[in-house]
Amino acid sequence: MNSLSVAHVPGLTDARVLQTKAFRLTAMAVRQVVEINGLGLVYGDAGNGKTFAVKAALGSIQSDTVQAAWIDVTPQPTLKSVTRQMLSAVTGVRHDGDRYQLTDTLIDVLSDGPWILVLDEAQRLSREAIEQVRHLHDQPATDFALIFVGGHGCWNVISQYPMLRSRIQRMTRFSRLTQAEVVEFMPSFHPVLEHVDPEVLLEIDERFSHGRLRDWAKFTDRKSTRLNSSHIPLSR
Repeated sequence: MNSLSVAHVPGLTDARVLQTKAFRLTAMAVRQVVEINGLGLVYGDAGNGKTFAVKAALGSIQSDTVQAAWIDVTPQPTLKSVTRQMLSAVTGVRHDGDRYQLTDTLIDVLSDGPWILVLDEAQRLSREAIEQVRHLHDQPATDFALIFVGGHGCWNVISQYPMLRSRIQRMTRFSRLTQAEVVEFMPSFHPVLEHVDPEVLLEIDERFSHGRLRDWAKFTDRKSTRLNSSHIPLSR
């Protein structure tokens, strides 16, 4: 992966990937889930780097023999809509038909694996959508690993369904950076922050970023072009 700007702030150059504990755990979890064709869950509030971490992990393991598809779950999905969305993602074309036809076609496609499917915004999944996803993964013919990525409330949704929860083999939770992590990691995030005093980093975090990587990226993008005019000193 090149930089955080690819996923978060277009135009922010020279940003570096931060090897936080959650980032490293995600890389390990995704690889393990793919190896066993299992189910994984990566969740946490928005802006803390979970989507970027999953995409980075996928980028490091994809090959000519492993196909991947990213599905952004629509609000309040039905069994039919989630099936059609998954089928469109893996084939690249839109499909019509009733839910039974769509399901049969999707099973056929997923049997030509191995596949890696990512369901993003998984907190939106309805009961029938969850049952459909579980049904597809349990089919002997299908050959795919499944990773749920979700924001606020995702674990609350998943944990309501024991038949799915018991199948989650790897799970990583993302949260805001602690003060110690801000001091440890942010100097290596971008050249403009390399020599910033730790107390100033904490002041920036308290006033602007609040431990969220996305907000740190936005702050750095703004400040890197006009450091001299900033009312917060970047070094002491």
